[in-house]
Amino acid sequence: MTDNKNKEDEMIVDEKHGIDADFIKRRITELRKQKCVSEYQMGRDLGFSRSYIQNIIGGVSMPSWDKFFKICDYFEIHPSEFLDNRQENPIEIKQMLDKMIVLDSDSRKIVLALLDKINGVQDKGSNEQD
Repeated sequence: MTDNKNKEDEMIVDEKHGIDADFIKRRITELRKQKCVSEYQMGRDLGFSRSYIQNIIGGVSMPSWDKFFKICDYFEIHPSEFLDNRQENPIEIKQMLDKMIVLDSDSRKIVLALLDKINGVQDKGSNEQD
């Protein structure tokens, strides 16, 4: 029997490749909420069927690679940003980086020093709670 499936129709989530289906569902929900769009609106914007996003969130199905890349484009993030569970808000981080790129060297140093100070305060606070 001939396999008529295209590579783009292969599922991105399966036990063989170790991608966590629950993470995909949570990530789509998180990004969708950050963008302030409903499941229905997101599916509509992407040209997917009415219930496609609902089925992903509900665990009924998982996106193919092709649709996964469309979802990443929709949120204006790279697939690696989508899959990086260290980034709680990749959309916001991307917006910050886009603004950082246009700064001159002195301004970037000021922002970096501020971030170091903020992170130092956060680290100090978490150590005090231990």
